[in-house]
Amino acid sequence: MARATIGFAMAMACASVTACGAAQTGGPVSTSPSASSTSTLSTSSTATPAPATVAPTPTATPIPPPPPLLIVQQYQPPKAVIEAIEISGTVHWSFDVKTVVGDGVQLQVAGSHLLLAGSGKIAVIDRSGTVIGRGTYSGNVAEVRLDPTGTRWAWSDSPTQPDSDGTVRGAVWVAGLSEPAHRIQDWTENGITESVVEWSDRGIVIAVRGSGCSPYIQEEWTALLDPATGHSTALFGHDRHLTDVHAGLETAVHGSSLFVTGRTTMTAARPSSEGLFTSATISPDGAHVFGSLVAAGGCGAPPHVRTAVGDVAAGSWTVLDNVFAVGWYDDSHLVVCDTSYEGPLHVVDLAGSGDPAALTHGYFAGVLR
Repeated sequence: MARATIGFAMAMACASVTACGAAQTGGPVSTSPSASSTSTLSTSSTATPAPATVAPTPTATPIPPPPPLLIVQQYQPPKAVIEAIEISGTVHWSFDVKTVVGDGVQLQVAGSHLLLAGSGKIAVIDRSGTVIGRGTYSGNVAEVRLDPTGTRWAWSDSPTQPDSDGTVRGAVWVAGLSEPAHRIQDWTENGITESVVEWSDRGIVIAVRGSGCSPYIQEEWTALLDPATGHSTALFGHDRHLTDVHAGLETAVHGSSLFVTGRTTMTAARPSSEGLFTSATISPDGAHVFGSLVAAGGCGAPPHVRTAVGDVAAGSWTVLDNVFAVGWYDDSHLVVCDTSYEGPLHVVDLAGSGDPAALTHGYFAGVLR
């Protein structure tokens, strides 16, 4: 899921006041050459004017930042509609994505931009719902990842069949609104492929995974790829599934455990010995993380869901029962839904409290900030 950071900026003007002070000038000194002469010192002065009155500079009224917009996809066959909605329930805009890039659409959200990828085409959309640029990609649409600015994207493809010995060859590519597609890394693997899984604030995250589509498959290895140089730096081995890289932290899950590494180290174990961590994400400001747990229900019962929220500074965890988080609304609020990922969406605080009424229904794609 996508994660998208929220920051607020405020500008203030300061008033300055100046005042005039008093001034004095001395008169001439006259001297006679005679021995009996005397010297006379005469002085003159001017009146001190009253201080000038300076009107204070008006204080600028802070302009509140625009509200975050949830991007939600709703399948209304034959349409695939996306909408941008405020927490108040106000829908800013909506449209059928098939009319923009075709079928098989992948959604990515970063900053104030939304990327739609499908049928080899890219469209970048701003907060107003306007297409501000287009581009292309090759390979699997699921490989496309948006950079933190929302104006560049990366993907990995393997255009050829494996060699007779099982060797697979491919490349990682980068393109942008004003940047033609170009290869930044060639890769070779034996029987498996290298994927782009995220474009973080520290570079492109690449991973080599085993076969299959289960979310519990661990990577063979993961690394950070510098898009400017093509050099990579190793992250983890095959003992965990990397889920997020942001704000100097990494999160990863392995069955019943959630790991936080980087500028601090934390580990959360599943409570009550039930359930598996399916995801973990870092807050926009890097102060918190969450991990979502799912435990299968018995005898046809719905699954038991929980969310573990970690306070990075305190090194502590809080478990929210019957809450399934799918993303960050802002630094201190979570977007939650049921385990279908397409059910009712709510926004709650880090204690799990919020409006019980559903904000909307659909698949949560991210937040425009």
